[in-house]
Amino acid sequence: MLPDGPSTGLVLSDDSASSGTSTGRRHRRYWFGDGKAHIEVRAARRHGSERFARELEGALTRVEGVHWAQVNAVVGRVVVAFDGEAVDSAAILETIEGVEEAHEVDDDRFGFDRPDFPGDIEPVQRAVVGLVADAVGIVAGVAGSVLDLPSLPEEAAALVSMAESQPRIRRLVESALGPSTADIGLALANAVLQGLGQGTLGLVVDLAHRGGMLDEAIARRSSWGRLEQQLADHPSRVGCRPISRPGRPVPLPPGPIERYADRTGAAGLAAAAGAFGFTTNPRKAAAMLLASMPKAGRLGREAFSARVGRVLASHDELVLDPAALRRLDRTDTVVIDAAVLLTGEKESARTVFASDVDPTEAEARLHALFDGTDASARRSREGWTVGRLSDLSAPAPALRRLRRRLGDVASHGLMFNGSLAAVFAIRDEVVPGWQVLVRAARRAGHMIAIAGDDLGLVERFGADMLVEGGEGLCGSVRMLQGDGCGVLLVAGPSHDALEAADCGVGLVVDHVVPWGADVIAKDLSTAVFLVEASTVARSVSQQSANLAVAGTAGGLLLGAALEPARASSSATTSVNIAAIAAIANGVRAGIGLARMPRHRIGGGPPWHMLEVDDVLARLGATRGGLGSSSVAGRLAPVARLAGDPARFAAAVG
Repeated sequence: MLPDGPSTGLVLSDDSASSGTSTGRRHRRYWFGDGKAHIEVRAARRHGSERFARELEGALTRVEGVHWAQVNAVVGRVVVAFDGEAVDSAAILETIEGVEEAHEVDDDRFGFDRPDFPGDIEPVQRAVVGLVADAVGIVAGVAGSVLDLPSLPEEAAALVSMAESQPRIRRLVESALGPSTADIGLALANAVLQGLGQGTLGLVVDLAHRGGMLDEAIARRSSWGRLEQQLADHPSRVGCRPISRPGRPVPLPPGPIERYADRTGAAGLAAAAGAFGFTTNPRKAAAMLLASMPKAGRLGREAFSARVGRVLASHDELVLDPAALRRLDRTDTVVIDAAVLLTGEKESARTVFASDVDPTEAEARLHALFDGTDASARRSREGWTVGRLSDLSAPAPALRRLRRRLGDVASHGLMFNGSLAAVFAIRDEVVPGWQVLVRAARRAGHMIAIAGDDLGLVERFGADMLVEGGEGLCGSVRMLQGDGCGVLLVAGPSHDALEAADCGVGLVVDHVVPWGADVIAKDLSTAVFLVEASTVARSVSQQSANLAVAGTAGGLLLGAALEPARASSSATTSVNIAAIAAIANGVRAGIGLARMPRHRIGGGPPWHMLEVDDVLARLGATRGGLGSSSVAGRLAPVARLAGDPARFAAAVG
């Protein structure tokens, strides 16, 4: 029988091997659900792996009980649909291992650049282990203090906190061990040292931080469980070829936290050197160094980002890479692919009416007759006809008159009983409510770029610039990044461009899922939320940096004023109090963002301008009302809810 859920068993070295120079982890991650599996595959993301992928798919489909298998090279996994009663998980995994061995990629490792997949259990396990370690450390510290046992010097106990708090040091550890192993390794080491040093306040801070991470991880995994079936219900929705990953052209510009960390790192070393030179006491020097920890900055941003991830998950907006949420405070440019602002249909644009017709009635007739799905169609009703001017027998004098007023853009006309009532131009129809996204970007102070091939899109959407779209969209993102921009991209399934962006918001277009995105959106309202979140994120980061400054200032004063034996503990206490305040502030900001009303983007046609028969046709109804089968179909969901009082009560209110 297959396991109910993803792989189990925490592997502490899942992002590393025994060697410190490892470039990836050995442990394969996988998720098993109801008749579906998403399993990591070695070398699947590599260019030129298409033949390997086809052979793997073929081998898996030959396993009895497997319905289909498809490699998703963007996320580096194979998706397998199977009969849960007939297929054993071991058979699927052994088949994958056999194909990898046959292609001599079985020694390849899973790269550190792979973000945690939303269905993975490992992020939840890491957070739980960190929480348990902190709790044990707190108990050990309290017990040691009550029993008056010898404690580790504060300077030694705070070493790991120092490494965790300094971005440059943490990046070095992550590059050596991998992000996952570095995270859990630092958490365990910090718990041990803080427990031995009886420094419970630092562990309380870490406990609060880990709690937020656990909440985010659980919510993200739950959203995956709800969304997996609709995102991966067919091979065509998950099949993706490998994409290029050349890396960012230049580093992401620093935000308030990074600038503060760089300054305090240098200032802390200078203060420590000055203290040692003045007092010749190493404990005084250590206190100055510990006071410079930018702990509040990082943890404040983490707390806010975790809440943002939690909000997205609650709205069934799938976060594929949580790290992108931690970059929102440094985004300053919104790139919108014009394709996601257009419906794919046509609409009437500029219209000129004849002087002897009622413009209100004529406009209503135009909207009722014009078919945006087939702009070339000629349609007639009750003496009114709409179509291309070339297909209408319009009187030449009237046509010349109206065309002079509208210009060469006139392509279609409206006739009434043989007379020309109006001429109009057509253009691509836009998604209703698109202005909300542009206004949100303007309020955030972001530059707006439209990706497309028509310069008129810049004026139409109120953007600042036009960049190349389509196959050139990824190049446009990298061009902007090279100019020092932090890019939030809103696009359809442009996998390489979405992955290249600092925050890629992908929309499902024509049933194609944007697996290269950081966040898979339900609609443009998700993008609006993230743009608004970037504004709050910038404020939270600045506030967190300010709190870190306050903590450092207090730590420096206490470290300088108190005797050497108490200097370091007092300095770290000041830093930890600032960190607690930053976490609370990040959570507060996240809750406030969640309470903001979500903007509805999209909608239907201009109902007020349509005739009754057109409205009924669009709604699948008639003047005689709904048929019995239609009534039964529309009432079925209510009937099902009524059988469960709790669900029915929740549904109505």
